[in-house]
Amino acid sequence: MKKLLLVLVAFTMALAMNAQASAKAELADNQQLLGYYLSDKLNRKGFGLPEWGENEHCKAAIKLTADMLKPYVGMKIVNVRFGLSYKLDKSRVFITSLTNGYEGEDVVSQDVASTVADWNNVALDTPYYIEKDKSILVGFDFAQKTRMKGLYYSAECYPLSVVEEGITTMPILIYGDSGNGEYWHEIGTRTGNLSIQVIIEGSIEKYSVTAFDFKVVQGEINKPAEAKVKVTNNGKDAVSKLNYVVSVDGKASAEQEATLENPLEPGNTGTFNAVIPAVDSYGKKAVKIEITKVNGNDNTAENKTANGFLGVPQEFYPRNVVIEEFTTEKCGNCPRVAADLHKALASLDKERVFAVAHHSAYGTDWLTQPCDEEMYGLMFNGMLNSFAPAMMFNRDCDAIPDDDDSKTGNVFLPVVYAQISGYAQILLNKQSNSQLHMDVTYDGGIGQASVVVKGKCNEAYDLDNSYLTLYLLEDSIMPVEQNSAPKGYRHMHVIRYYNSTWGDKVEWNDDYSFEKKFDVDIFTGWEKKNLQFVAFLNGHNDNDYSDNKIDNAVGMRYSSVSGIDGMAADNESHQVARYTIEGMETTAPVSGLNIIKLSDGRTVKVLVK
Repeated sequence: MKKLLLVLVAFTMALAMNAQASAKAELADNQQLLGYYLSDKLNRKGFGLPEWGENEHCKAAIKLTADMLKPYVGMKIVNVRFGLSYKLDKSRVFITSLTNGYEGEDVVSQDVASTVADWNNVALDTPYYIEKDKSILVGFDFAQKTRMKGLYYSAECYPLSVVEEGITTMPILIYGDSGNGEYWHEIGTRTGNLSIQVIIEGSIEKYSVTAFDFKVVQGEINKPAEAKVKVTNNGKDAVSKLNYVVSVDGKASAEQEATLENPLEPGNTGTFNAVIPAVDSYGKKAVKIEITKVNGNDNTAENKTANGFLGVPQEFYPRNVVIEEFTTEKCGNCPRVAADLHKALASLDKERVFAVAHHSAYGTDWLTQPCDEEMYGLMFNGMLNSFAPAMMFNRDCDAIPDDDDSKTGNVFLPVVYAQISGYAQILLNKQSNSQLHMDVTYDGGIGQASVVVKGKCNEAYDLDNSYLTLYLLEDSIMPVEQNSAPKGYRHMHVIRYYNSTWGDKVEWNDDYSFEKKFDVDIFTGWEKKNLQFVAFLNGHNDNDYSDNKIDNAVGMRYSSVSGIDGMAADNESHQVARYTIEGMETTAPVSGLNIIKLSDGRTVKVLVK
């Protein structure tokens, strides 16, 4: 993985210098280009993966999602264009109708007898008619070469043109064998976009902008709010100005005008900020934003209204922080960052800041969990962008400054411990839209902990993108073969249990509350005094690393004896007294039923074995 990363870094540096305009697409009046970028640029210094070995069965593709294709339903794809930096002996273009992930049936397959190191325009013998709610792969075959020229791979090993332009949220897709069989690989979007486009034919409108639904916009009483609305220009001309009407709970306001910072070219997707008028009451309001005019002309798009919500909450909650590090025993720099994290945690509120270690992103080791491997590609915005040590805060890309050169997706590489404590403290000073509470009981007879997580939220919380993740972590684990480990080094925050990679979908009650129970086996080889439960509410979006933020968290440690230390953990209450079943006060857990009085007035019972 390290070699691949270095190849991509070198390749990325060459993009700006080598991208050039080339053969232009000739479009009829009833035709439109569609792709991740729509200029005629090519990269003369190409891309390939010779480190994976020679392979005659490779493919390169882009995914056109159902949302991207929505404005063109019923129209047909009549041409597939793909650009090359080095000619191929032969190729094939294909369109795959997806049924699961990147799997599906090739509905278009057309051989290309010869190619050129330029744009290759393939008029389809059988056009593809765009279907509603159907995503497709569009791509071409290529043979990956491994021929050397002196000490380096020759130019024919890098036939793919990738241009740093256009959409920044979609990965490059390469089908090949990286050592574990042939399948589709996602390569990070920071490297640019493949030179693949299609020509769509149909009734193309001149002024047509489609609007996409948005989630919950947080507002304040008697103050206007702003919604970032995603739009696609399906017309023939670039869009520089939009008019729109906002309706809140069915009440429409006056038409407004927005000038786009950069003109939106035909076929491209962008965003604009729509102003939602102030409201004078709390609650969750239904919002409709209708794009009425495009460049001063009536908008002819069929889907021109974006639906969402305005949440105006009365109550906010203290925000807690989950710091997740990516580390492995193969990583020589990881012990240094682990020590910095330990030092930073010592200066932070341990009741509000929780650390989790993922043993992935730079190989694996004996502590790697399946969830560690399944999640890092998205968090790094592409699997080949990954590195260790790395760290993220509440899975929030905005928690890391944009001027940090190491920032990749939601993560960065800490240089000094003050960065860790400083970034965490900034989040601690912010408010949250949700709050969690945890109860745990332990039954030593069956070696199982019963964990109940309760939550509540305000009107600004996104109920539709709400998942609950539970980890059981263990500290002070002796390493087996840690690279560059100092004497006494121990693995901390190691995941021993998790409910699922991205958490379980939360079923919210009408009063904005939920309750979820977990039964967790506690194995005898685990040191109970070093165990900690951490639960958090997070979003999840496979297509957007920035849409996986943690809104709030709660944590609780085992005691050094048996049982649980502090039955309640909600950052509002704590133990103020403990009694035996006979009513005698005690300062430590005792065998039998313990009665615990909490600072919020509640009384809970826990059985200590």
